[in-house]
Amino acid sequence: MHAVTAAPFLAPSLPTLIAALAVLGAANGSMDVAMNAQGVTVEQRLARPVMSRLHAYFSLGGVIGAALGTLLVGRFPMTTHALLVTVVTVAAALLAGRALLPDQAAPTAPAAAASTAAPRRAPLSVAAALLGLLCFLGMLSEGANYDWAALYFRDILNVPGGQAGLGYAAFVTTMTLGRWFGDRLRVRLGDETTVRGGALITALGLALALMTRNPILAALGFALSGLGLSNVVPVMYGAVGHALGGRGIAQVASIGYGGFLLGPPAIGFIAAHTGLTAALGLALAGAALITLLGGRAFALIRAAAPDRTPEAGHVTSTP
Repeated sequence: MHAVTAAPFLAPSLPTLIAALAVLGAANGSMDVAMNAQGVTVEQRLARPVMSRLHAYFSLGGVIGAALGTLLVGRFPMTTHALLVTVVTVAAALLAGRALLPDQAAPTAPAAAASTAAPRRAPLSVAAALLGLLCFLGMLSEGANYDWAALYFRDILNVPGGQAGLGYAAFVTTMTLGRWFGDRLRVRLGDETTVRGGALITALGLALALMTRNPILAALGFALSGLGLSNVVPVMYGAVGHALGGRGIAQVASIGYGGFLLGPPAIGFIAAHTGLTAALGLALAGAALITLLGGRAFALIRAAAPDRTPEAGHVTSTP
């Protein structure tokens, strides 16, 4: 993925740019699945949750990258900037690659293990499909906050100038902090409670943000939204990874990324007809659905896990 980072900036024409972005997107998606699969392997090796902390570094990298990009824009040519990022990230990937752990064998159901002639498994289990749907809703809500918080402050709350980024900044800050301490929460509360409780906090935070016209209260609402969403996707990735292996992560991620892809444009389309406040209600509804459907999803995932004993590498969710 890192090797093609600069490709869009070097594209000489629109068709080439589209092709370069497509390759970059495919590479990014593949790397995302691989990183989360490696995170599950690390959790199995350590026998404790670390997935949320890993996603915290991801969020922190996004914040630092955006800050550095803002600082360097206008000071260096864009191609120089892109090539420098490519060189640094490729070097970091090569160094880090030496420390990666070998993948664990994917979990195998006892019935399938008993016979080498077992029928081919269905391409998508009900557990992975439902968890993928919840990831879709979580990423929809996350994308809505990322892409529309600043516009909400500017267009609805009439906050001027650079202050319009207050809601976005509040969301990103609590998102990063929530992920940093999320693994401790998983140990204390368990995966299901962490996801469903976080989604409920998100719904309440968005409700506060959309019902008030006070920028400070709205920022508090977006902060609650970021705090609640911070561990929803990391915990679900970890849960499906331990139950279904890397294939399960790929399935859930493929469905979930649709939330990033379709969510923000859908909110924009609805906003054009009903207003941005009503449109952001879609993100609120998505968070509420995670709370309602999360119990069933985690029940299916627990049933899909063939062996949940610590000796088999399962990461327990209770102290």
